[in-house]
Amino acid sequence: MKVLSRLVFAAVLGLSLVAGVSGTASAADDLPYLKSAPSGIDPACPKPGQRVKRSNDPRIFVVGPDRELNWIPSEAAYFSVWDSGNGVIVDDRIMGGVCQNTWYELNNSHLAKTATSPAIYVWDYFGGGYRWIPSPEVFDKYGFSWTKVQTVACICDTGPNWS
Repeated sequence: MKVLSRLVFAAVLGLSLVAGVSGTASAADDLPYLKSAPSGIDPACPKPGQRVKRSNDPRIFVVGPDRELNWIPSEAAYFSVWDSGNGVIVDDRIMGGVCQNTWYELNNSHLAKTATSPAIYVWDYFGGGYRWIPSPEVFDKYGFSWTKVQTVACICDTGPNWS
């Protein structure tokens, strides 16, 4: 199944799709939203695709495409896109002035596709909505679960690619 999903997934590379389902999420008012890549980040800091937490903090973040931190706000949100906690690294430099200092909430996160297209998206409300995952390699870089992809009626409110 995974091999078939990857082959079908690869077949749609380069296609742009428009469709529609919207969702809502809210971040805490005191959390700034980071729209662009932070400047001056140490190259040794966690990279896009890595899930990371601090040793003294139970919160888990995923480093997004622009090296922004995306907080996974609940166990349900976490397990809507990943199968296990394997692969979460501990790095106390995040939120400590060396690496990323700001983050936003990846609320209502889920992986989705339509019944008529194999293109897979991740829901990222603050990133503009559904963000297309352009290849199986990018999907795997984030450790997303192929079994968590939901079929939805349509995809809309699309943001930049998740790469």
